[in-house]
Amino acid sequence: MYCKKCEKKLSDDNLFCPYCGEKTIEESKSSICIKCGNEIPDDSDFCPFCGTSSKAKPEYETESFGKQSLKEKTIDTYSSTDSSEKKSKGKIKLTKAMAAIIALSLVIVALATLSIIQFVETNKIAKQNEETVQLKDKALQAKENSVKHYMDLYEDEKDRYEELEEKSDQWADDSYFLFTCIAIVYDDGSDYYHAYGCTHHNSDEFWAYNVEAAKGRGYKPCTYCHRYSS
Repeated sequence: MYCKKCEKKLSDDNLFCPYCGEKTIEESKSSICIKCGNEIPDDSDFCPFCGTSSKAKPEYETESFGKQSLKEKTIDTYSSTDSSEKKSKGKIKLTKAMAAIIALSLVIVALATLSIIQFVETNKIAKQNEETVQLKDKALQAKENSVKHYMDLYEDEKDRYEELEEKSDQWADDSYFLFTCIAIVYDDGSDYYHAYGCTHHNSDEFWAYNVEAAKGRGYKPCTYCHRYSS
């Protein structure tokens, strides 16, 4: 095989001339079937594999099938891209709006929760203060009841004292009368007369005289119960 440009001899396996760089094998002028993708020989009008015409053009290059041209298809592609971008931007804006709404909702919920917590704490403090006041009122009432109880006891004791004082005065008067005016002469053979209640005698039987009558009968005052009398 010889180079068609420099006419030098080449090996059969050379694809390019090592001397001038010319391609040794011409490119095949065969076409590719637009339907099945197999190679169609140059002298064939139809694909030997699927029967499609070798002169048929791709769908995007013909208007006979109602398809768009390559230029229109490209424009439509860009239009679709722009529309998708717009839709994407619209979605992004919608997402931001939703995020703002969610954030605002969270803020409202947080404020509402804080208000509820403050309300609960305020009620709790008010209840504690009310319980404290009630406890103080109960303690004060208990003290008042205790004071009233002791005052009642004091009044009772005062009344008893006055009653005993009256009785004591009566007893004193009675004792004075019995001591100074009455002479008790026990039947024990002694020569003494005694005051009422004297224990210096040996008998349970007695005679009662006035003091002057006892003295007239010769009785003398007891040295124990009349020791302070003149």
